[in-house]
Amino acid sequence: MVPDGFGLLHAPGAAPQLGDVTGADPVDELHEHAVRFGQALTEAVQHRVRAADGVVGADLSGGLDSSTAVMLSADAGAVHAVTCTAPVLVRLRPGGA
Repeated sequence: MVPDGFGLLHAPGAAPQLGDVTGADPVDELHEHAVRFGQALTEAVQHRVRAADGVVGADLSGGLDSSTAVMLSADAGAVHAVTCTAPVLVRLRPGGA
């Protein structure tokens, strides 16, 4: 888990490291790039729905990625969605949860 105020830094050939990001200056272009990413994602998903004659299937995991893809797909056609909830046991460290 990455604690608040830190980012996980990955570099080729190096072990992941935590980096303090509390002093990072905001990037003015971030909003512009976020808008462009949203437009590109919307166009890509809806293109694929139209290529499938407007009917697609989706397995929803309950996370943001699959939910976003389904919502964008539904704007372009019919979505047959399946959801599944199952208990998941995760052991983070020996003897603990």
